Amino acid sequence: MFKAIMSSFGTVGVLIVVVALLVVMPFLTIWSVNTLFPSISILYTWETWLATILLGMFFRGSSASVSSK
Repeated sequence: MFKAIMSSFGTVGVLIVVVALLVVMPFLTIWSVNTLFPSISILYTWETWLATILLGMFFRGSSASVSSK
């Protein structure tokens, strides 16, 4: 499947899509919070974009699972 994606888009196309998603997703997060809680009304600025990135990194964290046999 990965070969099919790479052959149709190419490396540059995939890179453009990934960068576009990295830029757009924080703004979509701000939009969703504003939609759910209209009284908050967060502005769409690069500062709030960066804050969304930082909060996402903070809450993502890392998790480990231990399995016993």
